[in-house]
Amino acid sequence: MPTPASALMTEGRKFRFQTEVLSIRCDDVTSTWLVKVRDIGTGTEETLKYSRVVLCTGGCSTTSIPLSFSPEAAAKAEFRGPVFRTTQFASEAEKLLVRVNPAEHIEDSGADFIITVGSGKSAQDISGHLANKSIKTTVVFEQMDAFLADVTSPRFLSIISGHYTLRSRLERFHHTTWLGGKITRAIWSALAIARWMLSRFPRIHLFGIHTLFWGIRTNDEGVGSPDGFHALANAGKTNFESPTRVETFGDDGHSVVLNNGKP
Repeated sequence: MPTPASALMTEGRKFRFQTEVLSIRCDDVTSTWLVKVRDIGTGTEETLKYSRVVLCTGGCSTTSIPLSFSPEAAAKAEFRGPVFRTTQFASEAEKLLVRVNPAEHIEDSGADFIITVGSGKSAQDISGHLANKSIKTTVVFEQMDAFLADVTSPRFLSIISGHYTLRSRLERFHHTTWLGGKITRAIWSALAIARWMLSRFPRIHLFGIHTLFWGIRTNDEGVGSPDGFHALANAGKTNFESPTRVETFGDDGHSVVLNNGKP
């Protein structure tokens, strides 16, 4: 960490902690971004001005667990296993690993299963982590997150992404005309499908992915690794149930029921 830290802590770079962003808007006259923030400690508010804003907050940062999978619902169904959100994985991991029986082989039927509900980056990271520890994991989802490797032309990406202000004729063509819109969506679809094909991910999930154009989350995988989520999936070390959703806990105390009727 010393090298990245020294690179970041240079003159002109500022970090604000314990600060909540209240609103972000663009001034139509000056094209300046106005960011209203509040100091959590003192409660004071101020408006900061920037020429550019990069949002790195994540798509869904508010914990939301359906009532049918709350701790109360698990207790009522007499579910014997632990139930927790991915944000709690770090604190629950040690207890979880003690309770499960790892698989010596991929086909080991005596090993315990862990089910991961959802297909976001957190679900992928946790499923990959468990698979690397020889723990059999099943991932249940309707649509898989799309992902990209490095896009080497940032200007090209900004043109097809759209913006609050469309400055050039090319941008206006891509985002305000019928033909331009078709071309833009075709480019995004081609980028996503090409990357999935290169990753050799199971083709059954190829067309069940979130759109890159309209989606709020895009994973940047960069260079793949043999212990990464997609490589482990290709090796059969992670199982999938898709497209489907988890509906409720099973009656046996250690299973869940999917909306396609499968336990």
